[in-house]
Amino acid sequence: MGQAPSSVPSGLHLQHGQLSAAAAASGPYAPQYHVKASASGSVLTPAYQKRHSRDKKKIGGFATLRRRLGRRRRHHKTQDHAKVIREYICDWPARDVRALNEEYRALGLMKELTAAAAAARPLASSCQQDLCELYQSRYCADVDLVYQGCVFSVHRSILSARCPYFRKLLKDQPRPGAPVPVRIRTAGVDPELLNALLQYLYCGELNCSGLLTTGAGRRRQLDILVQLEAEFGAPAPLERDMKYLLETADLADALLVFRPAGSGGDAHPHSFELPCHKAVLSARSPFFKAFIDRRMKLTEAGGERARGKAPIRIELDESVLPRRYAYVLLRIMYMDTVDLSLILHSSTEPSVCRPISLVDEAIELYQIGRFVELDVLTQASEDLILEALCVESLPRILRWSAEPHGSQWVHRQALQFLSEEFSAVICTPSLTELTLPQLTAAVSSDFVQASELEILQGIIRWSEHQLVKRMEEREPNLLSHTAHSVTKKGVKRRELNDAELREVMAPLLAHLRPEHLLPVDHETVTTAIRRGLISIPPSHMIGEDTSSRARSWFRGKRKRGEYVRPRYFLPYVEEVKVRAAMLESHLGNEYGTGVFHYQHSVAANIPDALYMVDDEARAAAAAAAAAAAADGDASAGEEDVPVAPRADILSAMLQRQRELQSSGLYQRASTCLLLTPARVRRQIGLQVVREYGLPDCMVRVLQAASRRSEGQLTVTQAASRWRSTNDLPRHCLIAFPEPEPAQFRTLDLEALNLRGAAEDSRLSTMPDVALATGTLPRQRSLRQQRQQRELELDLGDGTRHYQSH
Repeated sequence: MGQAPSSVPSGLHLQHGQLSAAAAASGPYAPQYHVKASASGSVLTPAYQKRHSRDKKKIGGFATLRRRLGRRRRHHKTQDHAKVIREYICDWPARDVRALNEEYRALGLMKELTAAAAAARPLASSCQQDLCELYQSRYCADVDLVYQGCVFSVHRSILSARCPYFRKLLKDQPRPGAPVPVRIRTAGVDPELLNALLQYLYCGELNCSGLLTTGAGRRRQLDILVQLEAEFGAPAPLERDMKYLLETADLADALLVFRPAGSGGDAHPHSFELPCHKAVLSARSPFFKAFIDRRMKLTEAGGERARGKAPIRIELDESVLPRRYAYVLLRIMYMDTVDLSLILHSSTEPSVCRPISLVDEAIELYQIGRFVELDVLTQASEDLILEALCVESLPRILRWSAEPHGSQWVHRQALQFLSEEFSAVICTPSLTELTLPQLTAAVSSDFVQASELEILQGIIRWSEHQLVKRMEEREPNLLSHTAHSVTKKGVKRRELNDAELREVMAPLLAHLRPEHLLPVDHETVTTAIRRGLISIPPSHMIGEDTSSRARSWFRGKRKRGEYVRPRYFLPYVEEVKVRAAMLESHLGNEYGTGVFHYQHSVAANIPDALYMVDDEARAAAAAAAAAAAADGDASAGEEDVPVAPRADILSAMLQRQRELQSSGLYQRASTCLLLTPARVRRQIGLQVVREYGLPDCMVRVLQAASRRSEGQLTVTQAASRWRSTNDLPRHCLIAFPEPEPAQFRTLDLEALNLRGAAEDSRLSTMPDVALATGTLPRQRSLRQQRQQRELELDLGDGTRHYQSH
């Protein structure tokens, strides 16, 4: 153990030191090495290191999915889509073009908020932070330093690797458990300064708070630090010293033992042992910390010396944690880096191909990170999975991430990738591997990068494949393996039953926006109408009124139900933006200053009669459910209010929410007339909740705490259901805060109207007939108060008399 195999030439040394020698000793998992010349001599490196050098991953600097997709432009299709939308809006009046441009601007802000919320996840602690906490907790310290009557419990291996002075001091004191006196020649070093220096050796940063003063005191302490550097020696960077500990296993006091499955409790000849340090393991992983703590307590209870030289054996079953990932696990614990070239492969496997793909390797590492509770490995594995995400691997990643043991963060990124690359996905076999919920999440999104025509084509292709599978399942067993089976001879499109196909398409067609199908005379659209797949033709295909074409694309003076929110399809967005800029430069002041937009887009969203309230409420509920499903909120529609987190965590979450609300993106979104504060606040809340690793349902708790801290008034859900619709602009909600689901509250309309007038200096555009419905609860309360103020008089005539006072 710890020696190179006899077959290795004496003039060579292993690149991974004692760590790699343990793997090369014996067993079927011995890595294959080849000789590589270097300035210091010949070095043995794994034969697969060069092939997989691109697999090395450094934590941090990960390019998010949004940046990756932002660099990819689909020039071969953009021109066609731009031509379609250009011809469609060429005869639109200027105010309609500008209104559509404002719709796209609002959707663009919402897309940025949604992407930020989808990319949010907890921040994994680094090796530097964990070692700093280890020093402060003094957990499993194996030596006590005594200086000026103060005792500092430290770890021998870390100080010996970090500082030459302590390496020599601790080497001269080999007896374990005995206190080690510290003698410093430099004058003026007090225990506070020594404590700061020890903390610096653990975390690599000097905490100068409370040490450096002003004036002459600062200069004196700086001189002391310079003298201490000459006496103690300047330590190397923390990463380099941790690499030295990993490769040399100097002063190792623990052994990771990988035992074959079912080997029992006795020593096994094919066990795989790796030396390591229990201080590092307990600092990085709560799993190893609990194991080491239990073994130390058993050692103390047995009367053995707790600080003996015998290393702690941490035995792991290979069926749970395979030995092939042992080096990867130790490397990320010591250096915060993932190197897939360190994965061991059995010598019995053929070298021409790898049986496990990169995605499968990353998934295995993710499961290991979850098992040992090592967040940095978990997130690094998620990043590797996302880097391997492509059209071909998309169905596999979506299936895994949707499972209970999968990653919700990866699932959100994969769904976002599906929305961004939908045009490419529908042209590949990956489309048929998607499930109905996955495809529904894509076609219901406002940000799917595909035209409505391409979405319809994708729905038809997926549904036809599902119908063929149904036909194969109900085929008699006698024909299943003959030449007459559906699988052998195939199915032509004309042989499919259109009624059954429409039944399969029904859940997806509910999210199709036929009013935006362009071009209107495309063969796919006409064929779908002829086959009865689309029951009602788009409104712009009926009649010759060109003004009706624009009514479904933006809010305006329209008939009820004509408006359908457009999708944020980049070719359309860019072309509309160019058209709006051209009209603005051509018309100048006649293009408008924004007054017409308020009248054109805002006032028309207010219902003009009470019979419209229920329709608006149902539309709002459907929109909220679709938004919750797209955001991955599994708690949407639940009636139970989740339990609030601890007060300190909730306070930190509120502070983080205020920081995000002060950002430029939130300010632009909150001032956009076409975005309600409820939609904006929900995305901010989702980002905060996900950053703290809490489920999405905690958004309700965060919003309730935010209202309490800000002293906001609330409304009754039954009296103002329609006011929470996401389609209404901000002006329509100025006097009506949005209600939370399953919560009932009260409202003071007069106070809210006064406050809205004072803050925004705008008149409320709420119709009187709608205001009357909101004042009914207040009128009931006034009637009850009036009855309480009436006195009942008994005049002896057998009747009741009331008198007001």
